Amino acid sequence: MAIGKDFERIDQGNLPLGDLYREYASPTLLCNEQIVFGSENFGAGSCTLNLPSSEKLEEILNSMSRSASKVEFFDYYERRLQNIKVLQILTSDSPISHEEVSLRALSIKIERKLPDHSLGSLFPRTSFDPEASVLVGAYLDSLAKYWAQTKNEQYKKRQRNRLGDFLMTHGAPEVWSKVNPAHLLLHARNSSSKIYPTLLKGLELVYPQSIHLPWAPKDIPKRNRKKWSGDPSLTDILHQLEPYGWKEDQIVLSRYGEILYDLFRNSWIHGLDPGSQLEPTWFYRGDPLYEYFRGELKFLIPLAFLVDTFERALTSFKNEVSEDYRFLLD
Repeated sequence: MAIGKDFERIDQGNLPLGDLYREYASPTLLCNEQIVFGSENFGAGSCTLNLPSSEKLEEILNSMSRSASKVEFFDYYERRLQNIKVLQILTSDSPISHEEVSLRALSIKIERKLPDHSLGSLFPRTSFDPEASVLVGAYLDSLAKYWAQTKNEQYKKRQRNRLGDFLMTHGAPEVWSKVNPAHLLLHARNSSSKIYPTLLKGLELVYPQSIHLPWAPKDIPKRNRKKWSGDPSLTDILHQLEPYGWKEDQIVLSRYGEILYDLFRNSWIHGLDPGSQLEPTWFYRGDPLYEYFRGELKFLIPLAFLVDTFERALTSFKNEVSEDYRFLLD
């Protein structure tokens, strides 16, 4: 090779039918079974165009030299899980009853302070709620990135779909395959959503009762909190809305994984607070809820639920990965 790297040449014409290496375009370069350039063919012969320059190829290979075995990778994330559980104990979800608790081994003092809702305060009640929220959001998003790597999926600007797909696969599909119709309807009514009036009309015809959204805030005088379990799956709502011209990429933005990325992950990592559409949930346990109150749609996504999701997704993902797989680290 021009950049001085050793490689093995495989002549596809000499391979038997059914050999997996026949399923790649020619030429394709693999490193640790990951595609450096080229693509998978799935039986259709094709050639690789736009080959990288020697300089670009060397840059790509150098970036791919950092890798981790399955054991190393999941051991790292399992330690993150244990750490987040310890941090969770220090949040207001913990059974600690004292107003102040000193942890001498860590030289940490937990300060409990009730938020003053009369002043509109949304800040947490303990010192560790923001840290736990930032970390669990980052953990789930990074796992989704490496999961996409094992599938050779390129999400690029569709990162929220990457997290949504990952959670639907490994994070309890009964929750993460659901679409929130209230979120979808409000998005469709937004003038910047690029949803055509005929599509909006179709949505309102299909879901006039199940959403329970008012046309004006005064139509609901009190809180109208609802559970995710009553929401339709992506498959079901797509089947109902396709006759009105809806496409999956328009509906999937209101799936719970995409909502989690936009609201929870982005609000905590970029703003270090719950944002305007998340109800503070450090005092709450259970599954996600949502409500439409005083003209606003708000979601309750409990931290404890997300820690459980992280553990479930980590275990499921680990069981899916082959023993000889190596993760390419950024």
